[in-house]
Formats: sequence, structure tokens, C-alpha cells
Amino acid sequence: MAEDKQETEKTFADLGLCKELVEACENLGWKKPTKIQEEAIPHALQGKDLIGVAATGSGKTGAFVLPTLEALLKDSQERKSVQPFFVCVLSPTRELAIQIAEQFEALGSGIGVKCVVLVGGEDMLQQSIVGTPGRLADHLSNTKGFSLHALKYLILDEADRLLSMDFEKSLDEILKAIPKNRRTYLFSATMTNKVKKLQRACLRNPVKIEAAFKYSTVDTLEQGFYFMPATLKDCYLVYLLSTKTGATSMIFTRTCRETDFLALVLRKLGLEAIPINGQMSQSNRLGALNKFKAGEFNILICTDVASRGLDIPSVDVVVNYNIPTNSKDYFHRVGRTARAGRSGLAISLVNQFDIGPFTQIEKHIGDDFKIPKYTVNEDEVLLLAERVTEAKRISRKSINESGNKRTDRLDGEDEEDIEKYLGIKNKKESKKLRRNPPTLRELSKLQKVQKAAGREENIMKNRRVEEDNMGSEESGGISKRQRLDEHFSASGIENPLVPYNDVDDEEEDFERGETANGGGKVEENRGQVVAAENGEDEEEEEDLYGEDNSLEKRKSQFEPREDCPYLDTVNRQVLDFDFEKFCSVSLSNLNVYACLVCGKYYQGRGKKSHAYTHSLEAGHHVYVNLRTEKVYCLPDGYEIIDPSLDDIRHVLNPRFTRDQVKQLDKNRQWSRALDGSDYLPGMVGLNNIKETDFVNVTIQSLMRVTPLRNFFLIPENYQHCKSPLVQRYGELTRKIWHARNFKGQVSPHEFLQAVMKASKKRFRIGQQSDPVEFMAWLLNTLHANLRTSKKNNSIIYECFQGELEVVKEIPNKAITEKKENGDIFTETSRMPFLMLGLDLPPPPLFKDVMEKNIIPQVPLFNILKKFDGETVTEVVRPRVARMKYRVIRLPQYLILHMQRFKKNNFFIEKNPHFRIYPVLIVSMITVNFPVKNLELKDFIPLPMPKEIERLRSKYDLIANIVHDGKPNEGFYRVFVQRKSEELWYEMQDLHVSETLPQMVALSEAYLQIYEQQQ
Repeated sequence: MAEDKQETEKTFADLGLCKELVEACENLGWKKPTKIQEEAIPHALQGKDLIGVAATGSGKTGAFVLPTLEALLKDSQERKSVQPFFVCVLSPTRELAIQIAEQFEALGSGIGVKCVVLVGGEDMLQQSIVGTPGRLADHLSNTKGFSLHALKYLILDEADRLLSMDFEKSLDEILKAIPKNRRTYLFSATMTNKVKKLQRACLRNPVKIEAAFKYSTVDTLEQGFYFMPATLKDCYLVYLLSTKTGATSMIFTRTCRETDFLALVLRKLGLEAIPINGQMSQSNRLGALNKFKAGEFNILICTDVASRGLDIPSVDVVVNYNIPTNSKDYFHRVGRTARAGRSGLAISLVNQFDIGPFTQIEKHIGDDFKIPKYTVNEDEVLLLAERVTEAKRISRKSINESGNKRTDRLDGEDEEDIEKYLGIKNKKESKKLRRNPPTLRELSKLQKVQKAAGREENIMKNRRVEEDNMGSEESGGISKRQRLDEHFSASGIENPLVPYNDVDDEEEDFERGETANGGGKVEENRGQVVAAENGEDEEEEEDLYGEDNSLEKRKSQFEPREDCPYLDTVNRQVLDFDFEKFCSVSLSNLNVYACLVCGKYYQGRGKKSHAYTHSLEAGHHVYVNLRTEKVYCLPDGYEIIDPSLDDIRHVLNPRFTRDQVKQLDKNRQWSRALDGSDYLPGMVGLNNIKETDFVNVTIQSLMRVTPLRNFFLIPENYQHCKSPLVQRYGELTRKIWHARNFKGQVSPHEFLQAVMKASKKRFRIGQQSDPVEFMAWLLNTLHANLRTSKKNNSIIYECFQGELEVVKEIPNKAITEKKENGDIFTETSRMPFLMLGLDLPPPPLFKDVMEKNIIPQVPLFNILKKFDGETVTEVVRPRVARMKYRVIRLPQYLILHMQRFKKNNFFIEKNPHFRIYPVLIVSMITVNFPVKNLELKDFIPLPMPKEIERLRSKYDLIANIVHDGKPNEGFYRVFVQRKSEELWYEMQDLHVSETLPQMVALSEAYLQIYEQQQ
């Protein structure tokens, strides 16, 4: 007994780990190793391959992270250097990969370990790689220079899931590309046949460690269930969540649609719920998971994609909304709580159709084990029925309006099988059935049919064929519905196809309503004529459209009106159309309406929509459709025709005529915003969302390029382009130059979102970037989206593209065999450009005493000599060569970049005219440049006019971007010219002030745009 006690009280130091890793475990709150860690780590430190079989929450991540970090530390000490790509971890999902990477960096923080998650576009100099097999195989095949020849450790986490998600081909490619002389750890919750085959293929004499039974739960987990009718499941769920206020909960559903539907229902009821499922994009899944971890939402509704592998700390309650048909899934679900010694609660919602699967789960837990049943006061649950039903109705309406026309499964049952069994093919009858589920007797018969699926399905098909034949021969034209009624009356089962109250959704517009209902006309459905013949349907139409369902009555209801009594409630001060237009409830951007009283966005305006409910609850009655710009009064539903609303439409979607565009550079008139501030169209400040001043100065500079500005002011010029970046850039251009704004500033939020998506987060909110890099990326991306098939041309090339003649001189050493009679091999080529990079001169080798007080200066003409065709520029990559550049075609707008930031990866150069940073050298030399009349032909030999007709080589400055502060940390401002009065303005985010041309000439030049004189 003493020995057993001593074994259970082992510490991480007793396992043989170094001091740094033991301290890292203590910092994470790991007091003692878990069972899998205690058994696996000693074998791993001896250099053996491992097979670990452990349940979720058993600490198996630490079992393979700690020994690999120990080996990495010893290897780096022996080599006295860091070995990249030392360990590679493969996981089935991106979320799990990110969590493993966080574990590596947390435990290895004391020894400087860096880890990369292979999701594309990341730095490749880390020691640890964590990713999915598909992404890693893609890098091995397509990324130049990427190799795993030095890999020492391969770890396969959740191996059973890796092999169940069609990763076999990727795993084969990876195993062929990595060295055979390596250590391999394989961890899995179950040992399937595929896992055993993988073990034989990639492990050598492994040690197998089992730290859990095949099916097991931890002792600190409390389990229970509620038994209820299927129709009250949602009421029981809301009651359960209301009793666990403040607890973090995970709700597991069977389908992806149920996660979205439940999230909408719970949000409508005031609960903070967020969905996650396999149909969401990776970024949305990760965002939802991070919000749940951060505490923004305390309820996570998910499918089984999140039930395994994800380390979500402090989950208090797990709810099985649908009982899993596979018992293994139950254990993986409840394993999300009661992790690492914590207590937890797992509750299952069991209805009359879940008894069979739930009993099997109890048997797998233990022969004599019974999950306790929780009792509840049903009267308290029924008090929630009305609110829950209304929330479900509004949520289903939102889903239908967002484009998902498939009705959610109310209780997790397979309605398609029910319909197939009942012989239902009519869409309207199917819709009635889904809203009014069959009786218990019908479903019990369905379950018997499903137990012998193949045999019974054939019997049912044969029976239907026989009935159809009998009907066609004996009944003399009796309809299929009548034959079906006779069949159910004979069998004693109530026919579920008797008339039900079929409440159709309210039409969005009158035109849609006229098409859908046809003013009481009959509609065709697969060749059958279905007419409303009973009184219930007539009452239903009266509820939807008033006292009478006639076409005339409905027309009068939707007729436009000019005398709306609520126009005085419109509050223009709260209207802001600069941000993404998503519904504040459903988070959808389809069919969005803006409340003109409070400024909130809602999806739809029908009787079951959020806007309709908001109009009744808050008394806000005026709404505008953000796409059609039509204004409506709710709840009445009529369109408002009033010229006083035109200013709102102009702010929502600014518009220009071609005559107005031509007069922009002649306009000297100031505009007054609604808030009382005065501003100049085109000279408005841009919000700095978060370190986005590099975007602001770039946009403000490009706004001075007249042809580019005029092109984007007319949407018809690029209506063929579907790129969100192009559309958002055009919207931002129109807002900057609009003379009827509500505010004297503009937010580029929607444009920044399009930039993040198009650049794959290369440029993002909250991270400072270089405007030179952003300018180059933006121009090339706009050209790629706007170019036409004719000569690959676009407005970008028309404005900025010039051409260089490049002469490359290669020393004879590299080509002695090719050219024996010459010392230099010469290549001449032509190269187009959008931007010219100018090298600043090196600092002097000697300095005097007073030089530290002198700011060195250099004329712009001196550094332009780089392009005179005679000045030699030495290059070393891709091979040593001497380059000569000559401009042979000048663009209409010339962009010059002063290369102030120079990276040096080998040493730190000390220079009195350079500020020194670890890998970045910043030049402090001031460039003297002319603001007007920059004559290039006096300094650069240009081609004769015969080669290019009407040669114009004189330029005027229109924009100058300046950098202040430290590199990668400072901020940017820009000087721009207002052409109507030839005045200069300094712009930095929201700050706009007039300045003198002399101040522009004295400023530090970093990025400049010159306009060719006409």
C-alpha cells in the first residue's frame, strides 16, 4: 500500500524532467502528473516509440509535449544552436492544432520554444510544427524550400479521427517525406483497425500505454437526465439553462442546422449563445470558440466536431440536446466537463424516442449503473411554452429569409423517412406534417419499420405499387389522397394529412405576395390542384391580411403613402452606414433594414421578422432597406414616399453624375455636416480603427489621382467586377468626395474588412504595416480584378504603369564556357513598373565633432541618377550581377519610394546617420525635392520624341507620405494638394489642417506621388 501511495504522489521532477519544464508545469497549475503522463513520460525519455490510449481530459497532450521539449532542450544544448522543424504534431482539426500549439508555447516559454500552426502564410523558422495532415502535405508538395529532412519527432494526436476524416493519402505522403530515423508517438481514444495498421506502418517496437477503459467517465462527473415529451424539449432546455445562470454550458445537437436554430432561439430569449459546427468556415469556427473561451458567450451550441480534442477550460454543464446513436459519442461529449480533476455536470434531454439509445449508453457505463432521473415541476416548464414557441417562430423565419429554405428538424427525428413511410410527396402536405409531427402510434410503427430497413422498405414500396394499381383499376379515378385516407382508416391510425392550420410566412413585398397567393387563386403543385376549401384557411388569411383576404384589400394595405405620421421620429444623428451591414440579431447580411430612429440593423420586415417585433416593442416605425433604399413604416407595412428622406439615401449610397465628377477639381465651396462641422469634399478625415493609419495615408494619397478617382466615382465603370475589394474601394471613394455627409469624417471599416479578406490577413486591423507594401499590394490587386482581356489593361495601368530598360551584366566567372572572348555577359530586357524605389546614399566613413547636430541632406536628382542608364547597381541575388536601369516610358502618375528602412539579418551596422534597431536600419537623411516642376529629362536620359510621341517629362507633387517614430511602431501622416485652389493640407487620421508648400518641401519624404503636367 505504501508503494502504491508513493506512485500516486509522484511529481513531474520524479519523472525525469528538467528544472525548466517542472517550473513551467507549476506555472500552469499542474500539481502532479496524470495517469497517462506518469506512465508515458518515462518511456518517452528513454527514446521509445509510444502508443497512448486515453480518454479526453486525461492530460495526454502534456504526455507528448513534455518529453519532446525535454529532447529539444538537450539537442539545442549539444548543438549550441536551435534545430528548426524538430517536432511535428498532426491533429484532425485546426482548432485542436491551435490548442496544441498554445500548449507547446506555454510549457516551452522558459526555454524559448517557438511553434507554428500550418495554416498558410506563417513564418517557417520555428522548432515545432502543429497542423492538419492536408495542410502539411500541401506545403511539402507546393512550398519551395520546405522540407522535413531534419525532423526528430512525429506525433499523431487523435489518430482514430485522423483516419476517419479521409487523411490516409496525406498521411502516406508525409510518412514518405520524413526521415525514418525518428521517434513516433501515437495517441488515440480508441484502437480501431485503421489505427492498428498505422501503428505497424510508422512505429518501431512501441510501448503501449492504456490509461482508460474503452468507455469510462471520471469520478468527478455528475450525470443525470430529464424525461419529457418531444414537443416540450426546447422548454425543458430553456428551463435548465435558466437554473444554471452564469455557468458555462455546451449543448450538443445532431445536425449543423440545429446549432444555428437553437442559437437564434436562445438569443431571442435573452441567453448568450453562439453556434459552432462543421459547415462553418475555419475563421468563423475559431472566432466562435475564442469568444466562448473569453467569456463573451457562456453557451456554446455544437455538433460532435467539437466534442473531442478541444481543450475548453471550466465547462460547467454539458447538455445532450439529442441523444447520440453511438455510445462512444456520449462519452466524448460528457468528457468536455469535469476535466483535470474539476467537477462537472452532464444532463441529457430524453424523450419517448430516445429510450433505446439511452439504455445502451447506460449498459456501456456499467451493467448495474443507472443514470439518475431528475424531476422538475412541469407547471414551471409550461409557463415558458408561449415564449419559447414565439422565439422558435421568429428564428425559423430568420433562417428562411437568410436563404435556408429547409425546415429544421424539431425533435431530431428524420422527417424524410417519416414522409417516405407515409407516402407523402406533396410539398404543402409535407410542410404541414413538419409543423405538426405524427402521433406516437405512427412513430412507433415507423421505428418497427426502420429496424428491418431493407426488408420493410421493399415491402412498403410493393404495397404502394399495389395500392396505385388497385386505385387505377377499381376506384375509377379516385385521387391518391383519398386512397391514402382509406388506407389509414383501415389500419386504425389517424391520418396525419387531415387539414391543418398552414400559416404561411408573410410576403416581403406586395409583388411577392401577389405571386405567392394569387389573390385566392388555386396553385399547382406537381400537377395537383390544391385549393383552400375549409373555413380554417379563410380565417388564417384574415389573420394575415386583415378582415378580408381580397386582392383589393391587400393592394390598399401596401400602397405608398406620403403622409406618414412618424417621419418626425427619424434621428439622423445615430445613422452610421460606414460599418458592416449585418442584422444585430441573426448576424446575417441578407435583406437588411436599418431603423431610422435608433440606427440598428434588422433582417426582413414581415410580421415574423425582427424589425416588425422591434417596431412593436420599441415604438420605432421607420425603416429603410439598405439594398433597395426604399423606406417603410412598420408595423403597417406601407412604403413612405417623401423627398425629405433623399438625404438619407444619398448618405447610404452617394452618387455622382459625370458632369459633377468633372467639376470636382474646380469646387471651392465648403460643405456643412449634420453635426455642424464644416469640411471640404475630398478632404475629410478617416477613422483610425486600430493602427490602420498606413491604410488611411494610402487612401488619401490615391484620392488625388484624378483619373482613378473619377473612375471609382461612377459605379457603372466597374459593375462587371464582383470583387468585394473593388466595390468597397468604390464606396469609400464616393463617401470621401460626397458633399452631403452627416459627419465631417468617414470610417473605412467596410473597406478594411475587404482588405483583410482579400489579403488573407496580411494587412489587418490592430497591426501596423508599411504603406509602401500596402500601396503595391492594393494597386496590383485592383488591377487583377479590373483588367480586361484587351491587352491586359486597367485604370491602374493607365495611371501608374511605366517601363524600364534593364541591362544586366554578369561576371565572366559564371559563364566562362559560354563566352570566352569577353569579360562580361550582358542581358537587356524591358520591365514595366508601378513604383520606383530610390536608394538613399550610404553614410560617410568619417565625421567631425559638429556632425551630430547636422541633418544630412541629399537632392532628389542625385538619387534619381539610378535610372540614367549609366549608374551601376550591384545585386547579389539570385546571383551576383551589375544592373543598369533606364526609363523608356513615363507614367501619367509617378510613384517614388525612398527606401528608408533596410533590413540587415547578419549584423548591426553602427552609423551616425542611422538609428539602429536589431534587424532594421532607418535612414535619417533628408531628401530635398521640388513641389512643382520636377523636370526629369534634365537628369535622366529619356527616349527621343520620335519613339514616344508627345513626350511630357515635367511633374508636380500631389501627395507626400511621411513616417514619424520608430520603425514598425510609429505612425504615418500625409501632405496632399487641393487642386481647386492649389492649397496643401496635412492629414493624419481625423486631423485635417491647411499648411504651406514650404512645409511640404521640408518634410521627410517616404512615399510620393507626382502628376504629369498636361
